Amino acid sequence: MRTATIILSLLVLGGCAGLSKEECLTADWRIIGLEDGAVGHNAARIGRHRQDCAKHGVTPDKTAYDAGYGEGIQQYCSFGRGSNAGAAGDSRLHVCPANSDYHAGYDQGLKSFCTYDSGYSFGLAGGNYGRVCPPAAEANFLDGYVAGNAIFTLRSELNALGSELHDVVAEREAIEQDQDVLKRKIILDGSLTAEDRAHLLLDIEDMRKLDDELKEQQDALTLQISDVQAQLIELGVEI
Repeated sequence: MRTATIILSLLVLGGCAGLSKEECLTADWRIIGLEDGAVGHNAARIGRHRQDCAKHGVTPDKTAYDAGYGEGIQQYCSFGRGSNAGAAGDSRLHVCPANSDYHAGYDQGLKSFCTYDSGYSFGLAGGNYGRVCPPAAEANFLDGYVAGNAIFTLRSELNALGSELHDVVAEREAIEQDQDVLKRKIILDGSLTAEDRAHLLLDIEDMRKLDDELKEQQDALTLQISDVQAQLIELGVEI
């Protein structure tokens, strides 16, 4: 418990900052190594401590640091951490030594991840597969992943098309409102000259042409949306 309390205190006080002069001068290098290992830092982190303390004339005790680090990394590389990483399809933590419980946990977790159902769910959520499954199980996982990812891709496309269609419809509505304003101005504003009215009519005509172009975009988007929806229905997805 005392060791755990020391580690927690160091984490809270030190965070990611380098060692200060006082910390270098009073350092317990075994505890510092223990802390670095317990949060999963690479053993090469002692190099950073060496740089921090060199300007204060202090050289880390590597033997003490390595002893503490070995104990801390074993705490970090637990069976549970490995199991969770494997079950989530995360890449293996190479910082964990070969004799740690992490790898046994990771292999067990990976068994639940590398299945068709898990691959389907992972693909459906748009997960980025890191080729972590062993060859014997990967084909089954990939079958599910491809099926799920096909739906994810179509849904993403449908959302993008829907957003684009929304913008086009909104732009057409804005153009219609602007045209109405100009038409009322032509009718009601008695101060307009013939030249003013001619310019306004040209503006209205330009708006009409732009609206025609947007109408074509709207029709094309509507057809694309219908096509994607049909593909999703074919895959058994309710729209």
